[in-house]
Amino acid sequence: MTAPAGAPRLRIGLAGLGTVGGAVARQLGRAVPEGDLVLVLVRDPARHRPAASPAGGAGAGDGPVTLTADPTALLDAGCDVVVECTGDVALGLQLAEATLARGGAFVTAGKQLLAEHGARLTALAARHRAHLAYEAAVGGAMPVVGCLRSGLRADRPQRLLAVLNGTTTFILDRMATGEPMAAALAAARAAGLAEADASADLDGHDPAAKLVVLAALLWGGWARLGDVARQGIGRLTPADSAIARDLDRAIRLVAQAEVLGDPGAPPTLTLAVEPMLVPLAHPLATARGAGNAVVLDSDLAGRTVLAGTGAGGRPTSSAVLSDLVRVAADRGRGSVPEPGPTGPPPRVVAADAPRAAAWRIVAA
Repeated sequence: MTAPAGAPRLRIGLAGLGTVGGAVARQLGRAVPEGDLVLVLVRDPARHRPAASPAGGAGAGDGPVTLTADPTALLDAGCDVVVECTGDVALGLQLAEATLARGGAFVTAGKQLLAEHGARLTALAARHRAHLAYEAAVGGAMPVVGCLRSGLRADRPQRLLAVLNGTTTFILDRMATGEPMAAALAAARAAGLAEADASADLDGHDPAAKLVVLAALLWGGWARLGDVARQGIGRLTPADSAIARDLDRAIRLVAQAEVLGDPGAPPTLTLAVEPMLVPLAHPLATARGAGNAVVLDSDLAGRTVLAGTGAGGRPTSSAVLSDLVRVAADRGRGSVPEPGPTGPPPRVVAADAPRAAAWRIVAA
């Protein structure tokens, strides 16, 4: 988009210059030409020095980008918008609260930040008429947050099923060919899909946090992360993979939310993450590798399916940059969008006790 003639430049501060933050910085000048990247918060400025100018591909504007290791410096830089791509919950909360409290825009890729502090941040954004944007927190380039924030507003959502973690999908597909989990995990690390400590993926913490965000968007209030019944894939064995093959099904780590009772009453939900057997033609089974998929059943629209690339620097940067484009457009119009869910937390009841993958089956 192009800013109106004479409009002030958009001053942007960025926290994190890793896989996602670096991709955001490299594409910022193209995606938001009216924006200037004025300061970047990193852990070690010396490490990023060669890439800290437009010529190095990590800046936007006419001059070198200043790096700092001091969060206060970023907050004192007078930025119109702060973009957070660090994954550090404590730092993200510090930056978010200070930015929103002064009416600035805050864009984050932090699903854990939102799962733990979403109610606090959306209330703060509403109080100060500030932008809070988090498309990149769930689904990478799959625009599920925008869809749920602006679409299906007249519907009563009934059930959500989602594959939201590419690491486990990659591992489970390798195991389906007979490969042991240890070898599949090593291959995921080699492909850049798994960290050295992959417990957040394998144990289901990552999709559980994303499920809290999606449930808040669907039902209007933030559940506690501890409300999500969670079982990862660590207990799966080659025997489970063999059963899936015999049944012509794929195993997926599925995040699920469902309304119990009357969908028109104040919602009572079950929230769970666990391995499930999925028919091969089901959208959740067709998500492969870094692919994510969401299947939503609601009263008026029926079944809605979204799919897209859910991980990686470029796909996730696409979501961050889309938020920045919207912030710039709203700023040009002088408008502020709804901050997101600010209603009371939903009542969450315990789901059935997690069972072996061979016993839990997704209906077609």
